[in-house]
Amino acid sequence: MKTDSVAGSGSVIILARVVGMGLSFVLFMLLAQKSETDAGLFRTALTYLMFSEFFGLMGTHRWFAVELTPDGPRRWSLFVAGIVLACVSALLIGVVQAGISWFGVYGPNLSRAVLLVALATLPSALLNHLQTCLVGVGQGKRMGYLNLVESAGRSMIGIGLVFAGHGALDILVVYISFRWLVALAGLVVVLVALLPERRGGVSDFALLSEAFGRIPQFAMIMLSFLIMRNASILMLPALTSTAEAAHFAVPFQLVDLGLLVPTILALSSNYLFNHQAGRSRSGLRWVLLQLWTLTSVYVVPLVMLSLVFGENLLACVFGAAYRTSAIALSALALSMPLIALDQVLSQTLQASKRYREDRNCVMFGASIAVVATFLLAREFAATGAAFAVLLTSLLLVVMRLRSLGKLIAPGLLLHIVWRPTRVALLVALPMLLAQWLADRALAPAIAQWAWLPASLLALPLYAVLLRRTGALRRGKVARVRKFLKVRQAPAGSVAEAA
Repeated sequence: MKTDSVAGSGSVIILARVVGMGLSFVLFMLLAQKSETDAGLFRTALTYLMFSEFFGLMGTHRWFAVELTPDGPRRWSLFVAGIVLACVSALLIGVVQAGISWFGVYGPNLSRAVLLVALATLPSALLNHLQTCLVGVGQGKRMGYLNLVESAGRSMIGIGLVFAGHGALDILVVYISFRWLVALAGLVVVLVALLPERRGGVSDFALLSEAFGRIPQFAMIMLSFLIMRNASILMLPALTSTAEAAHFAVPFQLVDLGLLVPTILALSSNYLFNHQAGRSRSGLRWVLLQLWTLTSVYVVPLVMLSLVFGENLLACVFGAAYRTSAIALSALALSMPLIALDQVLSQTLQASKRYREDRNCVMFGASIAVVATFLLAREFAATGAAFAVLLTSLLLVVMRLRSLGKLIAPGLLLHIVWRPTRVALLVALPMLLAQWLADRALAPAIAQWAWLPASLLALPLYAVLLRRTGALRRGKVARVRKFLKVRQAPAGSVAEAA
């Protein structure tokens, strides 16, 4: 079977992610401007849909991707075993989501939305498995095209529905319909790829037993990760209201968009982490430091701009009603470098084959997220939920650093992030002055847009000062360039992108 190149499959997967996130952001922005309740309902229901997909194989998708790589009749048996596992997983998730809807954890409209999402658990779980199969057999480009069709198609129709005056429930119907259509299309694509390899000699039952035997190893990590990342958005409607969920989801959407680049960098460097971990601790430390340097330089100015212009940014993009979410945006923006660092440290633990420590860290993070959200969101609503994310991110990074022990000194990581932070603080001063002058010299409707030209000026100034102040010295730039130019292995980056 002819396989796709790393560049070809990787570029399509990244394109699908960027286009999907961009159109989803526009759709959510329009919904938020139309109605806080619709925005909160849609974002919460979408989280349940995402949960169904990512937990579709109970965390065993990486194992399936690796096992599917070698040619032979084992591929077909793995495909069949994955189909059975996806059906079992979909049944369990569907029962849980239907129970949440039936027992009235949320209000009537959101309960109806969760019940709608429960109808999509089967195609979501199957799609997870089908994408894993395509990556495992070297057809990552086809997986990217499936993602692109689904994310672009449903978002564009959803945008049209918003303009036509339809609500969040109508858009969810479109999302669920597209999930079924894409899952069926993916099934056809995978069958065309694997049917020629269907031969005897491998027991489907034996592989099914092996797949189910892997569930305890992987399921808890995936479940804990999903809870940790989504506890706030799932708990807020039950603790407060759907409108408050929107006031958290709006800044969270901005932060999630900002974390796209660090996430892609972490996924793309997966092979390099694994390769250096097999050679020496110093090589692994070098990769960690270069990735953290690159991530810090990118994340710090986004944090600065969010802190300086957050209130006006929210008002211009989502509407004046979201000015009150400025504090939540500040807390989530401060969590950005911590979340990005956590991704880097998690890569390091996994590359070192310290899976138990990684699992313990994620379970610890999930527990803190649930408890902190319950305590803070009940009292302070969306702002409390945002600070729960910040607290969880901080404690999780501390625990990961303890797990890594002597491999990396926390002081060195702080020193690396302090260099761009120092420059960002210098840039923030004229930005604050510009906003202050605009507020006093211009009409409010015009002054609130001052963040846009100020940001466009701030970013080039930040880049120049990085070099002029020595925050990013020539030697450091050379090391980062060397890191970026290291060639990747085919299975590394693409399998992780699934």
